[in-house]
Amino acid sequence: MIEQWADWVRTKDDDYKVVDIDLYCEPVFTRSEQAAILRFHDEWNEAADATPDPMPWTVEELIDTPVWSRFGEAAARTLEVFKRRGELLDRAKFDANVKG
Repeated sequence: MIEQWADWVRTKDDDYKVVDIDLYCEPVFTRSEQAAILRFHDEWNEAADATPDPMPWTVEELIDTPVWSRFGEAAARTLEVFKRRGELLDRAKFDANVKG
């Protein structure tokens, strides 16, 4: 999740500390979704900074740490915000509905 977030979110700095929230604007992202992105990004930074280096031998050792428990809870809260709107239509489904 750490690397996937870094691939998806765009930041104003090279250290990935400040989200360029202007790129996630309405109407594509609601204000609630924008706020959720910012909150989750803070949790993401905390989890990334607190992850041991070198990494533990097993993922279970990492997941059982308090910071990763909080990170998982933050991810669940963020997902709930995005689920309010529901899944967006992908292009194929949209095209099929328009033609039909």
